Amino acid sequence: MSMEPNNPARDEEDHRVEELMVRYWDGSLSEDELAELNAALAARPGLRAVFQDLCLQVLGIAEHSAAARAVPLALAPLRRRSRRRFLWSAAAAGVLLATGAAVMPWRLFSRRANRMIAHLSIASGIVQIGRDDTHVRPSTTNQALAAGEVVSTQGMDSSAEIRCLDGTRLILSGNTSIVMPEEGESAIRFAHGALAADVRTRPAGHPLRIVTPALEVQARAAKLALFGLDNQTVVGVFKAADEPEAGTVQLKRFSDRQLVRLRPGEWAETDRQGNLRPNTLPRVPDRLEVTFGEQLPHGWGAGKRVVDHLPPGSGAAVRAVPQPGPLGTHHAVKTQNAWTNGLFEIHDDSWFHFRFRLEKPGFFQILVVVRSQDPTRHLSVVLENNNLWKHSPPRQWHTVHAPFRDFSPTRPDVWIEKPLVAFVVVFDSQTVDRGLTIERFWITRGREGAIKPT
Repeated sequence: MSMEPNNPARDEEDHRVEELMVRYWDGSLSEDELAELNAALAARPGLRAVFQDLCLQVLGIAEHSAAARAVPLALAPLRRRSRRRFLWSAAAAGVLLATGAAVMPWRLFSRRANRMIAHLSIASGIVQIGRDDTHVRPSTTNQALAAGEVVSTQGMDSSAEIRCLDGTRLILSGNTSIVMPEEGESAIRFAHGALAADVRTRPAGHPLRIVTPALEVQARAAKLALFGLDNQTVVGVFKAADEPEAGTVQLKRFSDRQLVRLRPGEWAETDRQGNLRPNTLPRVPDRLEVTFGEQLPHGWGAGKRVVDHLPPGSGAAVRAVPQPGPLGTHHAVKTQNAWTNGLFEIHDDSWFHFRFRLEKPGFFQILVVVRSQDPTRHLSVVLENNNLWKHSPPRQWHTVHAPFRDFSPTRPDVWIEKPLVAFVVVFDSQTVDRGLTIERFWITRGREGAIKPT
C-alpha cells in the first residue's frame, strides 16, 4: 500500500501517462502525444525503466500473433478486447511500480538481452529488419526495434521513418542501411545510403552519435542529412523556417582525429584524407543543364561515357550499363546521388528535357527521386514517366520535352508538395539492353527555357 497522501493532480497525471502508454503500444500516438510521453518518461527515470520492460512484454505477445491468427474470425473482437485490457493493466501496474505502490507479480514473456529502443513508424517499399544477413525479416508498421538491429531499404522507391524513444526521427531514403545502437552504446552506425535525422533536444554531454566508416557525427537539437558511400561521407545541417532554434553538429574524422563544427546552413564532405571544412549549403537551382565533356560529373552513379555516333556539336554522351537491383539487373544511366545538396528544384511550371538515342527500339522510363526542402520532414518519393520513349525510331537522335505534371509517384497516396528537391535522375530500360544513350538533359521553368541544346 502506498503511504503517500491523496494527490488528485498526480492521480490525473498518472492516468494520462497510462493512456499514452496504451496508445503508444497500439501505434495510435500523434507526434505531440509522443513528445508528451517522452517528456514524462524523461522526468521519471523509474517509470522509464518499467516502461521499457513492459514494451518487451507487448513484443512477446506480438511474437505469438501467428498462433492467434489461427483462431476463427468470430473470436477476433474478443482477442482485441483482451489485448486492450492487458495493455491497460500493464500500463497501470507500470505507473504503480514506478511510484513504489505495487509489486509486479508476473515475469516477462521474453527476457531479451536487447531493449526496445525505437520503432519503425512508417515503411514504404522494401524495408527489412534483422541482425545479420542470415536473420532478415520484412518490416511492419509500428514494429519495435531492439538494440543492434539492422534496418535497410531496398530499391530507389523504398524509404522508412524510425522514431526513437527521445522523439528523434530518422528518415532512410532508398538503398540505405543503418544499425541501431548496441546494448550499452549510444551510436547509430550508418553503413551507406541517404539518411536524415531530426534530433531532439538532448541533455548536455549526451548527443546523438552517428558513426560512418570515415567519421563520427554528434548532434543535439539539429536537423541533418547524411550521404555515405564507401569511405566518403557528406553531412549537411538544415534549419526549417518555422523552427528558428537549431543546434550545431560536430564531425570527427577517424583518420586524423580532425574536428569541425557545422552550423545550420552548412555542409562538409570528407573521405579518409580529403579536406574537412564547413561550406555554405548552396541554394538548389530551379534550372539545370547536364552535359558530358571530357569526363563524367563527380560521383556519377551509372553509365559509360561514349564519343561515337554523336549529334553535331556534341563532345560526348553516356550509355546505359547493367545495374544490379533488388528485382534483378537493369540497364540504366544514373546521376550522382545529391541527397544533401540537391540537383534541382521542381515547381508547378518545371519542365524536363533530354536528348537520347536507342540502338534497339522499345520501352524505357525516367525516374526522378525527390525529397522535401527539409529532408527530415517527409519520406523520399520517386516520380516516373513511362511514355517518353514512344515514336522514337532506333539509331536516331531525339529531343523530348515534358512538364513535370506528367510525372507521377511510383507509390499511391504519398506526400507530393512542391517545390520538391530532386537528388537522383535515372534513365532505365529495365532488363533489356536497348543501347540507350543520353547526350544531355536539362530543367527549365516553362517549356521554352533559357537553356537549350546546341
